Amino acid sequence: MPSFSGPANGAVGGSVVFAPDNPPSTTLNIVQWQFGTTLILIAQSDSTTIVPEYSDRVSFDRNTLALELWDLRLDDSGIYRLTVVTSAGETLTGETSLQVFGECFMKDNSPLSPSNSIIFSSDNRSVSNEVDLGFYVLLSCSANSEPAASFSWKFNGTDTNVTIDTFIVDETDFTHSGDYICTALNTVTKRNTSQKHALLVTVGESSANISSVGTGSITSVQWMKDNSPLSPSNSIIFSSDNRSVSISPVQRSDSGEYQCTYRNPAISETATLSLIINYGPEDVSIKGEDVVDLGVRVSLSCSANSEPAASFSWKINETDTDVTTDTFTIDYTDFTHSGDYICTAWNNVTKRSATQQHTLLVKGKNRGGLSSGAIAGIVIGVLVAVAGICGLTVYLIKAKKM
Repeated sequence: MPSFSGPANGAVGGSVVFAPDNPPSTTLNIVQWQFGTTLILIAQSDSTTIVPEYSDRVSFDRNTLALELWDLRLDDSGIYRLTVVTSAGETLTGETSLQVFGECFMKDNSPLSPSNSIIFSSDNRSVSNEVDLGFYVLLSCSANSEPAASFSWKFNGTDTNVTIDTFIVDETDFTHSGDYICTALNTVTKRNTSQKHALLVTVGESSANISSVGTGSITSVQWMKDNSPLSPSNSIIFSSDNRSVSISPVQRSDSGEYQCTYRNPAISETATLSLIINYGPEDVSIKGEDVVDLGVRVSLSCSANSEPAASFSWKINETDTDVTTDTFTIDYTDFTHSGDYICTAWNNVTKRSATQQHTLLVKGKNRGGLSSGAIAGIVIGVLVAVAGICGLTVYLIKAKKM
């Protein structure tokens, strides 16, 4: 029986291929593809007939029995069935499904398709997880209600002026990260219900383009980075005239000074550019003691890899403090200073943050104890007393013998 690895996903205007994992190895008399109860094509040993409705949208591979469907539409979503009749008269059937997603989710004017970081709801009404800067995002809210519900939206707990079932972000930026809450209200029953949707806007892979401009007779162009020749690679691409360099994606190691030198037999001219790659914060760490005594001075130092340098803030046991430097100092510890110290590093350019936690325990000194001198005095006193008792015992025994 033909089987398929799993359901297929596609975007409006795109294409999809339905290929069985284990096509029958025997001779086949008839192969038939259907969408629900609608016939798409029927293939026999010497011919393939495609119904007019699909004649300009499908292709069929007789060797693998794969069906390719393009120019996808929303109403192409559903069950697709492959039926084969072997030369022995046996009928084998396998099914798979297709979910077509609409063009309401776009990036660079192209349909946004499901991926490891982009997940659509089953009814194509929302997009979740992370989206890059510059996305067009549409969130659609629905509810079963009679009469039809009215809608309102909140963003991060704050009311918005959106009072329809859709919330549109034309071009995402970092301020659009947060919780979108849709509330549906039935004005007759006076009942309402809410649903929350989380959206995170992130920075995708960045690129850099460095161009040079020169006039006059130019016989050669040479590029250097930090006084060493710059060579092409998978991420470094030179233009055909060698006058510009494209770096994609950029990495930290791409930071440095770039030099472009124009030459002719008489003269050479060089232009320089310093390229700084912004990243982080990453690898946040806190250095400081874990256990301290009462009444001592303590400093906790926070650091992070970041370009530009990160700014810092601190919390104690989830409560904000007014410390905004990389060092948290306690001049004189008491028991209230025990707890979890959380340092947050923030990069104002990448708009990213990272945190690290450090637990501090303030312990008291021994109460009611004695100094080492007092303990020594007690030990000596005990020894003297024991010696006196021994002497007295000996004396008494001798006295009886007399």
